[in-house]
Amino acid sequence: STDNIESIEIIRGIPSVEYGDLSSGAVIIRSKAGKEPLNIRIKTNPSIYQVSAGKGIILGSKAGNLNVSGDYAYSITEPTESYTYYQRATAKLLYTKLFKDWATNTSFDFTLGKDTREKNPDDQRSQLASGAREVGFRLNTNGTVTMDKGWLNNVKYTLSGNFSDKHSYREELLGNAFAAYSMSRTDGAVLSNKPGQKVYDANGNELTSIPSSESSYYATYLPNEYFSRYDIYGKELNLFAKVNATFSGKVGDTFNRIVTGIDFKSDGNLGDGKTYDLTTPPYRSVSSENSSSRPRKYSDIPFVTQFGIYAEENFTWMINERELSVQAGARFDNVAGKSILTPRINASLDLVPEKLTLRGGHGVTAKAPTTLYLHPENAYFDFVHFNNLNSSVVPVTEQLLIATTRVYNTENKDLKIASNVKNEIGIDFKWKKMRFSVTGFNEKLKNGYSMSSIFKLIDYKEYQIAKANPGSIPNLGEKSTSKIFVSYASPSNSQRSDNRGLEFDFDLGRFKSIRTSFVLNGSYIRSTNWRDDYTYSTKKNLNNLERNIGVYEPGNTREERERFTTTLRATHNIPSIGFVVTFTAQANWVYKYWNNIGNDSMFVAYISRQDGLMYDFDPSKKNDPEFSYLFDSKDPRRFITESWFPTFLFNLHLTKEIGNNLRASFFANNMFQSKPLYESKRTPGSFTVINSTVPLFFGFELALTIK
Repeated sequence: STDNIESIEIIRGIPSVEYGDLSSGAVIIRSKAGKEPLNIRIKTNPSIYQVSAGKGIILGSKAGNLNVSGDYAYSITEPTESYTYYQRATAKLLYTKLFKDWATNTSFDFTLGKDTREKNPDDQRSQLASGAREVGFRLNTNGTVTMDKGWLNNVKYTLSGNFSDKHSYREELLGNAFAAYSMSRTDGAVLSNKPGQKVYDANGNELTSIPSSESSYYATYLPNEYFSRYDIYGKELNLFAKVNATFSGKVGDTFNRIVTGIDFKSDGNLGDGKTYDLTTPPYRSVSSENSSSRPRKYSDIPFVTQFGIYAEENFTWMINERELSVQAGARFDNVAGKSILTPRINASLDLVPEKLTLRGGHGVTAKAPTTLYLHPENAYFDFVHFNNLNSSVVPVTEQLLIATTRVYNTENKDLKIASNVKNEIGIDFKWKKMRFSVTGFNEKLKNGYSMSSIFKLIDYKEYQIAKANPGSIPNLGEKSTSKIFVSYASPSNSQRSDNRGLEFDFDLGRFKSIRTSFVLNGSYIRSTNWRDDYTYSTKKNLNNLERNIGVYEPGNTREERERFTTTLRATHNIPSIGFVVTFTAQANWVYKYWNNIGNDSMFVAYISRQDGLMYDFDPSKKNDPEFSYLFDSKDPRRFITESWFPTFLFNLHLTKEIGNNLRASFFANNMFQSKPLYESKRTPGSFTVINSTVPLFFGFELALTIK
């Protein structure tokens, strides 16, 4: 709950090497601790009703302090959809104790969340319902042991464990669901439409291949419409430990502070994972032919373990009353056997003492891959070789379907840890109570995570009846053999981005004559995003199963974005009546987006339908019937730049103290309901609603403090 937060520290730019497993920055949240009066808050807005309470108690001069807090929230997304709602309850106990040289802090958190989407009484078609429930417990203890051992100042530690029991479900009446489906999870298994039923050819050779563990499974064609439900059971376990030592001392004219430490994290799931009735599976993925889903047990997935070690030097050197500060260090992380070294350095120099400071930095941050990328699901495909099910002219006892299951491990053993190379330079200027800061930056993301297509060429056989057996299934014979492609997604490091720009923050201070303070900040950002992997053309030729696959050069389309935004915040207060009003005006002066397009009209290679291998493409064969059907006609409007006109957004926040114990607040975001329409230059007649994600939104808060 945000009502239980004591402080928030936002780490921007190039962080200390103490912080790992991050791509851009970090937000450090600290809970309230120590003596505190009873605080009761009530909040409401069009979507949320919330009540919270908290109090800090001194247990005794030597017994420490205990903070107790909790909250309850009820939320609906749309007032017209009362069947969709969310509920949350939290509780927290925080114990703090100060010994002679040891400060300790131990907390216990409880969270109960429930997300519900009941059946819409007006929706008889899909009959959709879904929900999720989470019960979580977290135990954390951390502390600081102060020492006087030469350079050694203190040792900090953190131990944390979190367990969450989760269950979610989704049920609906599926339509247009007709598809081949086998229950098998074994690569190469061949099942028929009845459990354990064997199928033979005319020579008595068995065509089925039934694993001993799957004798009760069968293959079929799913009906066009059926009711399906799947459940996901999770038992998430997260463990974290960290030890940090700080050393300090003087060497000549420099003051040095050295920080070293290690941290460990392990995340896993002991739950049953995705489960459902095998006879009514979830809707298949329509983007991949012949693909099919299977249950997956989360407890079979290995825990993701991270280990990090770091060291950093911070020194300060006074040169003719000008301070030179340098922070330099490196961090080594190992995640599931994958390692990376991330050096970082920040430096600042006073050009004019206590007035003008020049600063800069260079560093690398790294973000570990999640379980999705380290241990993705297998890809399952079902291929029907013969089918006469549900035929009105074939007796039920003679109806037969036979299908093969192919299973592919989608894991990428060569996956690397994503890294972000950051450079920045800035200048800070102070004059009286005013502060001006300007920072230029450049960030380049390497080895970003994404999913890339993998193609496999397989042999596909179709059977026909070789011998009819009245009253029982027929014997089959080979009708035809083809080669077909299957495709699935596999984790890759193909995502790239380049962000550069300028940020400024001007704090003009408080003007006593009008009791108002002003802060102006903003940024100009230019970003480029692209995928450094191949793109493909996979069209079929007149419904022919056999086809080539066209391959375009990597990164042939780069998405460009340019934005210039400013925000002016004015805070006016009247202390005598306990009144504060904050007015925020945000201006989006420039917003452009366009594509830098390379060779997107000619293949650089193709994957052969003959052997599944990739070969260089000869441009002279573009009109060859073997390849001509693969080429798309390109829209010339794809080069057009979209450029929005300037737009503005205004927010208001009012707070009034009522006596010594009560405070009332009101806020209104996008108070003038600014949502102008922008007509696309690429597709005239289509419009985009600007500020659509920030509708007129208002709310009220009442806070009671009992001392």
